[in-house]
Amino acid sequence: MTGTGAPEEGRHLQQVTAVNGFAFGVVGADIHVFGSGQPLYLLANWRSEEPADPDWLRELPSRMLNARRLVVPFVGREGDLIRLGEWRDTGPRLAVRWLHGPGGQGKTRLATEFAARSAAAGWKVVAAFHGPDADWIRESTQDLSLTGHTGLLVVVDYADRWQLAALTWLLKNNLLHRTGVITRVLMVARTANAWPAIRGILDTYQAGTSGHALAPLDGEAGDAGPATPDERTEMFEAARDSFARVYGRPSARLFPPPDSLSGADFGLTLAVHMAALVAVDCHGSGGRPPEDMGRLTAYLLNREQLHWARLYGDGAPDSPALRPFRTPPEAMNRLVFIAGLTGALPRAGGLAVLGRLETPVAAQAMEDHAFCYPPSDAALALEPLYPDRLTEDFLALTLPGHQADHPHQAWAPGTVSTLMARTGEGAGPPAWTPRGLTFLADAAARWPHLAAYLNEILLRDPALATAGGNAALTSLASVPGIDASLFMAMHPFFPYPAPDLAPGIADVMRRLGDHVLAHTEEDATRADFHEELCVRLSAAGRHEEALESAQASVALRRPLADRDRRRYAHALHALGTALWALGRYPEALEQADEAVRLRRQLADDGSPRSAHDLAHALDNQGTLLSQVASHTEALKVRIKARDVWRRQVRKHSRAGETEHLEAMQAGLAQSLAHLSGTQLHLGRHEPALATAEEGVTLFEQLLPDPLPEDGTVPYLLPPYQQAVSALGTALLASGRTQQARAAFRQAVAMAERLVEVNPQAYEPRLLDDLSSLGVVCSMTGRHEEALETLELALTRFVRLARTNPVLHEADLARVLVHLTETYAREKGPQAALAAAEQAVDIYRRLTAGHPRVYEPAFAQALYLRGVNLARLSRHMDAVDSLSDAVAVQRRLADTTPQAHEARLAEFLAALTEVRRAADSPAHEVVRD
Repeated sequence: MTGTGAPEEGRHLQQVTAVNGFAFGVVGADIHVFGSGQPLYLLANWRSEEPADPDWLRELPSRMLNARRLVVPFVGREGDLIRLGEWRDTGPRLAVRWLHGPGGQGKTRLATEFAARSAAAGWKVVAAFHGPDADWIRESTQDLSLTGHTGLLVVVDYADRWQLAALTWLLKNNLLHRTGVITRVLMVARTANAWPAIRGILDTYQAGTSGHALAPLDGEAGDAGPATPDERTEMFEAARDSFARVYGRPSARLFPPPDSLSGADFGLTLAVHMAALVAVDCHGSGGRPPEDMGRLTAYLLNREQLHWARLYGDGAPDSPALRPFRTPPEAMNRLVFIAGLTGALPRAGGLAVLGRLETPVAAQAMEDHAFCYPPSDAALALEPLYPDRLTEDFLALTLPGHQADHPHQAWAPGTVSTLMARTGEGAGPPAWTPRGLTFLADAAARWPHLAAYLNEILLRDPALATAGGNAALTSLASVPGIDASLFMAMHPFFPYPAPDLAPGIADVMRRLGDHVLAHTEEDATRADFHEELCVRLSAAGRHEEALESAQASVALRRPLADRDRRRYAHALHALGTALWALGRYPEALEQADEAVRLRRQLADDGSPRSAHDLAHALDNQGTLLSQVASHTEALKVRIKARDVWRRQVRKHSRAGETEHLEAMQAGLAQSLAHLSGTQLHLGRHEPALATAEEGVTLFEQLLPDPLPEDGTVPYLLPPYQQAVSALGTALLASGRTQQARAAFRQAVAMAERLVEVNPQAYEPRLLDDLSSLGVVCSMTGRHEEALETLELALTRFVRLARTNPVLHEADLARVLVHLTETYAREKGPQAALAAAEQAVDIYRRLTAGHPRVYEPAFAQALYLRGVNLARLSRHMDAVDSLSDAVAVQRRLADTTPQAHEARLAEFLAALTEVRRAADSPAHEVVRD
């Protein structure tokens, strides 16, 4: 369901369908939904909360700690606000900032204050809510048109708990991509773990990206500098005075800050506010306020229970017009505990949960709970206790096993067990699994006894861990008391590939490794683990760590090679791949050569597995030979790989053996794409085109048509995308530019889809194809599109090259070469010369280390520099540059004439013309 167009841009049409009684529409933006009709996210106009009734706030002091109530005016964090303002008001049209800090640090308060100030400055401020677990929005339609606003600010809370697919679709929303509209997206999260993946997605839109870590209140330095003891006191006094006004106690100065305010316990904004609230609340009872966080928490939770008891004892709320309150405090205790794990649910879902837990008079109990904790929408129930950190502590203190001065409940373990279990065999995980696991795991950092409950829940159903999502996995990996046996039980349920879960799985595998490697003496088992750890770390983009694991695996396998050559060859293959990912191609080739030798020996057994492994090893060897510019040798190896695949396809087809046939066909298709690229390097254009076409045709027979539209990625999509890209390159080399353009457009579209799920792995591939598309656009007269496409690739390769120059400097230089001619046409020879100069500088450095690899590109860059020097009438400089290009190209032509003689002739012709111009008395510009 999509809303298209903005009111100010003309007419628009939107279909609104009610799902489970809920309907929602927006004006001026898109809505993205699952196939079931459930929205991936909701957008709403930002608005501040209406002031709450003081009498209602006093009933439960915790209500005053809810950031949405805005009881305490914003104090402190001025440095952070200044930085956010600078980010909002400067930089590119679209920019995204990741604001992160631990629970209770004041992220939501800061974001709310920034939103309010932005709205006052004329910005359109929009809140985004995660669809599967969002607070529902009261109004069924939101007008998000931007007419008359300075710019657009979108605030995304709990961004680290969003599904990656939902964030990806949010970032595609038309609302964020209005021409000329300055747009800022502020994402608020507890950790920065999910930020690299989001940042990769944002590169698709040329968005500016930045992280913003909140400094703690303990004097440690952060992005905005340290907070000071004076700032803590200022925060305490502002909160104390605000709470005192709610209580109607004007003599707030009678409540001094606790002596412990400068201690480590009060490093969070929430802790300072809690101390101020308890100090004021205690004054009414004549008690002495506690000073440590544990007792402050217990005090506030005791006040919750006192409120439940009073309501039950009175039998009715303050207004006699309302129905009686009949839920006893011990039952309300359990309801609040349940809500802490599930979060707010639709009313029918809430009743189903209470029925499952055999709650007496469930409908009455749910109504009484809503009276104490009003949900954000009347259609919801089981609104949790706020703030989140207080809920975490409540869960911990209610479960037995702690030594704090707060009563635990005998029913709590069974309630957790039932809530976090599936409803029956074959049933999916509970909808609240991500929240429940994450809250318990985050609380376990402060309450170690919770580890036992996590162990019990997940040992019973280890697959719940992955259902909890990346945030839950990362939190679980950080809990010291989690038993190693639990991580081992979770391990078989880790999918691969798993883009959404890759960082969390890598964290868990690291934790599991501490146990496996410390308690396993058998070298083969240790090697197996290192090998898988290498794969998982690579998937998470942690390539240096992956290399360490691969090296450890090979070292352990080498003495065992005579007993198990297959596993040793596999370890060598993994090591070569890890070295390749870091751009260490000659070293990777050594490992690939040895792996091929071993797998040739193993292939004598005639098994499909051995043939499959040999063909893969040959393909890998061919790739690395191409990386070091040994294209003739690479061609021989690629042909051998193709022939192994083809023989296996024929064998299984004749025998009617479908078990291995598809894998062999996919291997053949991928091998053909690789072979086509090597044929092109050697100047064999027509054979390369035929090979590429065969590979694409084979992939099209294997993949579903059309491809799924639900965001899932078929496992054959990545190699198919490469095959289409290879076809585009072959078409371009054969002079079929219109067909090449269509192929590259298809390759770019597929690469964008892959980047959505794994930017770390697929962004360079996308940028390569964007660069090629830009070249084709230029050749077909689409100069404006060419410039836009190539500059997009350039911007993103500049960032990648800064992050990892070994891997991406050559990519950057290649885009600069492609841009040179486009700049000459669109921006003039001076801009073209600047791009060519940068490319020459990069290729000169690269050629010094790897002449065989980079000399062809270096020669082209020298040639383009010479041509543009001539265009600027700098003929003598142009002669020098073109002479250098000719010298390099002549060496290449002597080695591989078919691939390089045509370009040598072009360079010589240019040099002749420029020399003629240099000798001309008028120094005419001959070549243009």
